[in-house]
Amino acid sequence: MKFNYSKSHLKGNLVLGIVQIGMGIASLVTDSMGLFFQYGWILIGTVTLTQNYKGRKAPYLILENETLLTQYLFGYKKTRISEFNEIEKKSNSLIIRNDKKKKKIWIWQAEKHTPELLYAGINKIINERKETE
Repeated sequence: MKFNYSKSHLKGNLVLGIVQIGMGIASLVTDSMGLFFQYGWILIGTVTLTQNYKGRKAPYLILENETLLTQYLFGYKKTRISEFNEIEKKSNSLIIRNDKKKKKIWIWQAEKHTPELLYAGINKIINERKETE
């Protein structure tokens, strides 16, 4: 299963990146800030727009073969769901845990249907693993 970023998150991210680059260019033109802040705003805006572009092209979360892939700025981070034995649903996240570790999966920036489908998919994997033990 693949879960994309929400349209509102991507729109907000696009506006934020444009504003950040605009602040950097405006400060360069007016020479109102130090060089660090001028180029810093342009750099941060570029990173934000790059993240926005990547979010439009690739899914935010991918659940397949007992592995959850979460998109980050430089690639995906893998989480083996089969290592965990409990899942908890919070307002902005899902928490999966076992005896030794705990992992939080942020879902507030994903599409509306994501929390329920992702919870059901992870819960199914955990329950199948418990049945086989």
